[in-house]
Amino acid sequence: MAELKASRRKTQTAQSVTLDGDALEQVLRLAPVGPAAACLGTLKKGMRMAAVTAGQFSLIDILRAILDQTGPADVLCCAWTVGIRDAEVAGWLLHNGGMIRSLRFLVHDRFPATEPAYCGRMVEIFGPEVFTLARIHAKVLVVQNEKWSVVVQSSMNLNRNDQWEQFTLDESRPLAQFYWDLEARIRADIGPGVHWNPRDVTAAHGATKAAAKNEIAPLLVEYEKRQEAKAVAAVAAMAVGAPAEIPTHLEFLRSEYTTLDAAQKAAVKNGQSNAVDKLSAQKKKIYDELRVVSATQDTVTLSPAEATAQLRAMVEGAPAGVQHQIMQDIRARFPHWMNEEEEAD
Repeated sequence: MAELKASRRKTQTAQSVTLDGDALEQVLRLAPVGPAAACLGTLKKGMRMAAVTAGQFSLIDILRAILDQTGPADVLCCAWTVGIRDAEVAGWLLHNGGMIRSLRFLVHDRFPATEPAYCGRMVEIFGPEVFTLARIHAKVLVVQNEKWSVVVQSSMNLNRNDQWEQFTLDESRPLAQFYWDLEARIRADIGPGVHWNPRDVTAAHGATKAAAKNEIAPLLVEYEKRQEAKAVAAVAAMAVGAPAEIPTHLEFLRSEYTTLDAAQKAAVKNGQSNAVDKLSAQKKKIYDELRVVSATQDTVTLSPAEATAQLRAMVEGAPAGVQHQIMQDIRARFPHWMNEEEEAD
């Protein structure tokens, strides 16, 4: 059970949820007042945190609060826009404070055109090489060194906005690496530096999206095949686990309906909409037949040919490899069904 704790600090209203056992600590905070450091509290390895603020601090304030605990670190900042004050603070942390070891900015490609004064000042502070421009609206902060991998995903930009804002914080090396890899990929396609004409970025942006789509498409197809194979295998599993004797027609229908129902629930849980639709149609067909048979208390035993035909119909449309495996299972379990059917043919 989760243990709910309430903070009584005057600077904020806070609620923390700590999960027992080996689960990661999860912290939920509502912080309409108070600084970023008070909202964050003490960082812990593997922690997860979600917070809502009233806009009293920005992403740069969260960065300072994190660096105070992690020590010097490499920083990646994805933002739509950056304010002068926040840029000055980041520059101090990089050049004078020694808290930022290296810095990367991933900002919207129209930032130089819409905010030329801000962008020009940032180029003076950081140099153009720290920038990667992209068609981006994400707000992400990665702070990483040898000990810590802190990722903040937020509604905040690098400037304070006096409105309700939210952010999540994860201490996760894989998640940090995910965002570093994304920035490196965009940088490789678009090139580093400040492109004052956003049209310079558009073509490269399209190429990056197309490449990512081409990479993920075959993975999605393979995933769908695996999920469909699992659902079909679950439907046909009743044949492998059926009793040694040939079931009556009524028993067969009841067993098949039960198996279809279990497979449909599994498909719903796994988000397999196509499989859910197919299984639902099969269930309705079996249900309608079951009502008729139940009303007459039909106990006529299926012939081997009928039983095998129904089992084959259950796996129709499955990948060839799945069909072969299921039929092999049926043959091993009920050799007399197959033999008698082949003799009839």
